[in-house]
Amino acid sequence: MVEPKFSDRYENAEVALAILQPLDVNRLPKVRISQENLNFYSDKWGEKVIKTITVSNPIPETILSGRWEVAPHVSDPPHTPSDHSWISFLPHKFEGNNIECKITVDTSKLVENEIYKREIILHNNSELETHKINIQVETGSVPKLIPNFMFFFGQFVLMFPCIFGSFILLKLNPLFILLSVIPIAISGLLNKMSTTAKILILGLVSLIITLSIWVALRSNFLMSDDFYRSLGKNFFHFFTLYSLQALIQLSWITILAIVAYVLNVLEPDKHQFRPKKTTGIITENNFNKLSSVSSDDKKGIMCFSIIGFYFSLGTIFFIFHKVISVLHCLTLGEISVLVGGAIATLSIALIPLIYLILKPLKITYKYRKAEPNLIKA
Repeated sequence: MVEPKFSDRYENAEVALAILQPLDVNRLPKVRISQENLNFYSDKWGEKVIKTITVSNPIPETILSGRWEVAPHVSDPPHTPSDHSWISFLPHKFEGNNIECKITVDTSKLVENEIYKREIILHNNSELETHKINIQVETGSVPKLIPNFMFFFGQFVLMFPCIFGSFILLKLNPLFILLSVIPIAISGLLNKMSTTAKILILGLVSLIITLSIWVALRSNFLMSDDFYRSLGKNFFHFFTLYSLQALIQLSWITILAIVAYVLNVLEPDKHQFRPKKTTGIITENNFNKLSSVSSDDKKGIMCFSIIGFYFSLGTIFFIFHKVISVLHCLTLGEISVLVGGAIATLSIALIPLIYLILKPLKITYKYRKAEPNLIKA
């Protein structure tokens, strides 16, 4: 109807419509991807890192279908469109207008501390038959287990108050062992907190623990009428118990100050060690050397396992001190029970500790064994 020559035009609109109606117009879907660039980061070597992207189609009355493929790279081993050595897709093929696709990167096939750049291709039935996405993968490191002088020195400083404190407190009452565990554990786990916040938390937890022990020790007395007739005496008893815990905490702080002074004498030109920094060396940084492959929750387990192991040693020393004088009076069965109890006490803390220490060693061994065949960046 708009031809330049009048003779080439349709006679009227009805004739033009009758000619256009039989024509079949095919609609094509359109690809929309939530992210055009994907960055994968692994904290530790060997992890599988997963990213999710959404592929959608806004064109009505059409269905988008597609399949994923990793573009060839000179460093990658030969692969098929449906399989790749360290990049995988779920689903690999899809059909729909709003699909969530998970892209998984297996860093156990890659070299540690490297940056990999690859390209993935989405083959689809839209007008543009291929859609490319850039991915970047940053691999983590293999755990480095290098216990140095500071590690062993920190272990000695941590071991002394645990063993000695447990031995002394068990002489008073077994429940008092909690009074020594709390300040040492909190000092290590809350090292990044401010001094004021740590003191408040220590005070609150100490108050709860002290009150619980006091109630447990005097539960029968609390139910009697004599309790109300001697409130002053009971308050003095509670204050004494709480003061004992305060002295234990002060002794821990004193140890930190002494250690900080010793470190300044040993390395005066390198560092200026303060009690707060020393706490980190003895506890948090100390555990990091053994748990560089572990998550934060496993580092906490390791912290309590080490402290629990040292307190178990103190408990065994206490039992040995009590039993050695009457050893000739015990039967073989009683001695076997005591030995079995000692082994069980140590095993409770030692078994998870050994597992957490051997795990990074296993990963290191696995990396060294696979290193010649790892894919380069």
